[in-house]
Amino acid sequence: MDTSNYQEAKLVDACKTEDGEVKTFSAIIVPGTVGTDKEFLKFSIGEKNFVSKLKSQTEFQEGERYTYKLDVGRDKVELTRISVDDLKGWDSNNEEELK
Repeated sequence: MDTSNYQEAKLVDACKTEDGEVKTFSAIIVPGTVGTDKEFLKFSIGEKNFVSKLKSQTEFQEGERYTYKLDVGRDKVELTRISVDDLKGWDSNNEEELK
């Protein structure tokens, strides 16, 4: 696949859902590689800003769901990948050519 015209990914807003005390955030990420040197996640709690990078280079694939656990401490942020699974119906067999 020719990736010569790809642009660096821009930040996206995440969608927040709550179930009691549990808060979940979701975002759609463009397929591609994200290295450990790039900021992967930025967020704020009150007046304090946090940034997290991936622990290992990750190749985000089309049609896959990636689940991460975020632990926030007083002076640290830790992002741990929990799982990768297939999103049913999100594959190239269901794509149509746009004209």
